[in-house]
Amino acid sequence: MEEIVQKLMAKTGVDEATAMKVVDFLRENWDDVAKWIGGEKFGDVKENVSEAMHDVKGKLSGLFSKD
Repeated sequence: MEEIVQKLMAKTGVDEATAMKVVDFLRENWDDVAKWIGGEKFGDVKENVSEAMHDVKGKLSGLFSKD
């Protein structure tokens, strides 16, 4: 967390207290922030990763089945 605070301070010129408020806001609202920033593209990525993980799980289960 310290790294992001330092980067916010360096990039924006805000003081440490303000940077901490931003980080706290992001932590508390991450799901909404991700939607606001990523829009549909973020949702697509999240869905694709979820589908890929489901496929991997299915393939791994098949490796260990007794068929």
